[in-house]
Amino acid sequence: MENEPEATSSGDERRFHVLLVDDNQDLLDAVRFALFDDYVIETANSAEDALERIEQLTQRRLPDCMVIDVKMPGLNGVQLVRILRGDPATAQIPLIILSAYVQGEDVLRGQLAGVDHYLAKPFNLETLIEAIQRATRMTPEERAQWFEHNTYWALCSTDQYVWLYSERMNWWKDQTPPGLEAAVLRARQKIRDDKPLGFDIDSLIAAAKARPQSAQ
Repeated sequence: MENEPEATSSGDERRFHVLLVDDNQDLLDAVRFALFDDYVIETANSAEDALERIEQLTQRRLPDCMVIDVKMPGLNGVQLVRILRGDPATAQIPLIILSAYVQGEDVLRGQLAGVDHYLAKPFNLETLIEAIQRATRMTPEERAQWFEHNTYWALCSTDQYVWLYSERMNWWKDQTPPGLEAAVLRARQKIRDDKPLGFDIDSLIAAAKARPQSAQ
């Protein structure tokens, strides 16, 4: 499928733009078809292709959300996330990771690299659509809470080795999106103090879903 930028209409500008990154063309085509009516869809077949696409898109509009497969030739999905988080121009783009590896250690590494949401493969399209809706409709404050929630439960479920690696080496520092490092610190402090998360994630998700579909 041709990946050259297409002219955007005024209607496209009012819809959220999603960039799908996966080396599986059949999956890209299926997701594009499922999302086409509600989103403007761009695709890339590798992390390197995605970076080229983003460079092209900066001339008009960056994606409102990216969906990235972990296992790809060349740069993998987590490496792509770290590159995006390290560039001020792309640091705030919500990122959804697709992975067959969803154990505590894998999720923790993804969360602390700056992933907003982890989806296990195989996944159903309804779950992906819900994740995109959350990512594109949350306020910055809600997104920070969502990030804290994900980090908290990833730390709760991972093994002691990974916990100590995160705790003592701080390898994740300066790799999270601006404003979200505090969410990691809050989650970590609550784990250390054996405290509950302290807020209801379901109400946050419901509020995001209730917002209009059109982009701001």
